[in-house]
Amino acid sequence: MNISVCMKRISHSDAAAILAPGCAYGLLATLSIEPFNLPLVPWLMPWPLFYCAVRFRNSIPRLILAGFSCAFFFCAIAFYWLVHLLTGFAGLGTAASLLVFVPFSLFIALQIPVFLVLFGLSHRDPCRRYLRPRWIAAGALALMADYAMPKLFPYSWGNFAAGNILLVQVTDLVGVYGLTPVLFAVSYFLYRLTRIALRAMRWRGSVNRLLRPHALKRLWPVPLLLVLCLSYGAVRLRQITALQESLPTVRVAIINPNAPPEDSRRVNAAVLQDLMFRTVPDLTAAAARASGGRMDLVALPESAIPFMCAEETTASRRLGKYSPEAELMAQLIAYNWNVDIFLNETSYNFVSGGRGGMELRVYNSSALYSRDGKRQATYKKRRLLAFGEYLPFEGLLRRLGLWEFVRKITGTSRFAPGPESNLIPYGTGNGAIPFRAHRIISHEDLRGLSPRDFEKGFPADRAFAADGCFIPLICFESLLPDHVRSFFTAPGNANPDFIVNITQDGWYGRTVETYQHFELARVRAVETRRALVRSVNNGAAGFVDLAGRHVRPLAGPVMTAQETAGFQVWDVPINRGTPSVY
Repeated sequence: MNISVCMKRISHSDAAAILAPGCAYGLLATLSIEPFNLPLVPWLMPWPLFYCAVRFRNSIPRLILAGFSCAFFFCAIAFYWLVHLLTGFAGLGTAASLLVFVPFSLFIALQIPVFLVLFGLSHRDPCRRYLRPRWIAAGALALMADYAMPKLFPYSWGNFAAGNILLVQVTDLVGVYGLTPVLFAVSYFLYRLTRIALRAMRWRGSVNRLLRPHALKRLWPVPLLLVLCLSYGAVRLRQITALQESLPTVRVAIINPNAPPEDSRRVNAAVLQDLMFRTVPDLTAAAARASGGRMDLVALPESAIPFMCAEETTASRRLGKYSPEAELMAQLIAYNWNVDIFLNETSYNFVSGGRGGMELRVYNSSALYSRDGKRQATYKKRRLLAFGEYLPFEGLLRRLGLWEFVRKITGTSRFAPGPESNLIPYGTGNGAIPFRAHRIISHEDLRGLSPRDFEKGFPADRAFAADGCFIPLICFESLLPDHVRSFFTAPGNANPDFIVNITQDGWYGRTVETYQHFELARVRAVETRRALVRSVNNGAAGFVDLAGRHVRPLAGPVMTAQETAGFQVWDVPINRGTPSVY
């Protein structure tokens, strides 16, 4: 049997027509985003979906199977790091992690089978009569499925086209979801054009035959749409570049201590002491010296000091969670380098319960310690990570008596969502004058001192003044456009200057997750026209300007490497202008 006959038989097999496009879709989607980000591949990515939708349009079960095939292969190739997360974070074995990964992949990419069903049905009579031209149907149905379907890992199809520096500028009008219909409309145009060309070649016709099909007449607006988007992007890129050069700046340093994840098997007292009083202070000192002492803000990543609680409350003291040494670390950095420091911690508070008693609330929090050694504003993470920071359907699991069992299996921590989208004020008192010349004190010099005692020794001219405010985002909150918008619309909030995103990517090992996370967060800078400061513990950290470009810092690499300690310093532009249309 020759190869052509084999290929013909495979093409007539429904199983092959379900599995092969699924594998192709997973590979194309992976290559469309960081760390690969191949420029032309995103326009080919939806082709397997179009093929399956047309081929199986008369069978909803086959459309669903093809959708799940694409979803599974997409997650298996692009999001394979979920297995690493389940193995390391939840403590599951490899076999159990692979077993759990299958339903995870379906929930993460649920919009794929939904789009396949909708687009397949649109090719049936009488639907096809009303859903024309087909490129509009493809874009509209993709947007519907993309926006409406819940996702455990919030990404949009628009993110796969956002690597184009001109196209991404459109998101200040329509957001990243607005790129989804553009991507699918242009992709369908190319798909149809290719099919018509292949058909004409098979018929051995002339060029005129290629232009004859009636469907081609409805496709001509698509190139115009793409030209309009790219032209808008070119104009906005030039405008934003000029604007950015005229903006005031604040000098920010981000620190990557390469701390282990919050895993009691890898964290002990010696590790914490080394991080608090050697690694973090030494990296901050190196950043300060590299910037000539002119730092205004130091941003530590999520879990820079695992299990840390620097906030002294009734709950943290009673539970033995408050660490005076952690608070002293923040004060020591502020004192030595005359700088505000933004750090992550676990905070504990008692609140009034439903029956009149007091209930414990545990938060994933970040706080700013100002240059005078005092604790200023605190932000409590509002959008928690499912299965990592909370268990979905907790009430049902409790009624079934399964809550503790499932929580132990998944390794879920029980955090409460924060109450509000509050901004963090910061000062710029160190911008013009470097830190005062004095002997750099160490942790050894603070023996016997409490944070309150040390606070009294700060110079009198260090009084905190809020010169501006920034948006604090913890971990995957940077992937949620609606959450970022809430900082602009919350009552009483000022106009934020820039965005600070802190995260811990160490749970995912040396995988592509950290680059994908950065890429998805990068679009927030363009949507809001606010610079992005991304501080990451053990992963890809860096700065993004108002146009969505990765910036070469004043000191340090453009992007930090995995499992490497380091720092970066950049003069972050402050945009206090009118928020974008989006």
